[in-house]
Amino acid sequence: PQGLSMKDAEKSYFTSEKYIYQNVYSSGYFRYSKKHGIPLYYREWDCGFDFYAPQTFDAPDGRKLLIGWEGIGDIPYFNATTELGWQHCMTLIRELTNYDGMILQNPVKEYEKLRKDIKTIRSGDTSKTVLPFELVGKTSDGFSLILSDLLKIVYKDGIVSLSFISDKAGCGRTTRFAELSECKDIRVIADTSSIELYLNGGEKVLSSRMYPYDTEVILQSYGIEGTLYRLDTIEVIPNE
Repeated sequence: PQGLSMKDAEKSYFTSEKYIYQNVYSSGYFRYSKKHGIPLYYREWDCGFDFYAPQTFDAPDGRKLLIGWEGIGDIPYFNATTELGWQHCMTLIRELTNYDGMILQNPVKEYEKLRKDIKTIRSGDTSKTVLPFELVGKTSDGFSLILSDLLKIVYKDGIVSLSFISDKAGCGRTTRFAELSECKDIRVIADTSSIELYLNGGEKVLSSRMYPYDTEVILQSYGIEGTLYRLDTIEVIPNE
């Protein structure tokens, strides 16, 4: 912005604070001012615990897609699967769209083919489901979603928080925050070792590894009206 030196701009973009730049290795995009020839702001792709080294590519139909690692080195937390000989995974494939100078991220439409066992969710409901699942809904000014005794997602006074209730489920992960002036909708996709949270049409995304005790979880939702789906697993077919 006008009057801000590049040294101050770099500090404002990359200084780790409570609500921004918590990842050890930050990744995101700049919106540039064509008039002034300088970046106006830097926006992180993902504000969760586990997002690293994103790659973008073009789909045959022209969509801009992004996929990243759900795993980071040099971190104070760990993965429960390490003792089994593996760790880390890939994020869902996300479609990128431009809206009013922001890049929105949302899971590609092909994932919708995995949906089954549709259930309506209303504020105050408690529902049982089996991993993997997807929840899509409209939200009130303040809302929360609790997954068993694993983790909770809360939006209040312009702040989103993703907090682990169980240290065993989080493996040292605690709480991550993101600022969001308003939030009209939520989309959550969770499987047996990860969760991805998309808010306000993909304006903010938080991704994390998660290690539940069982494949069945109990959801408690407040301020959310929407639909809960169980999901089929993804079949990977090699390109021969």
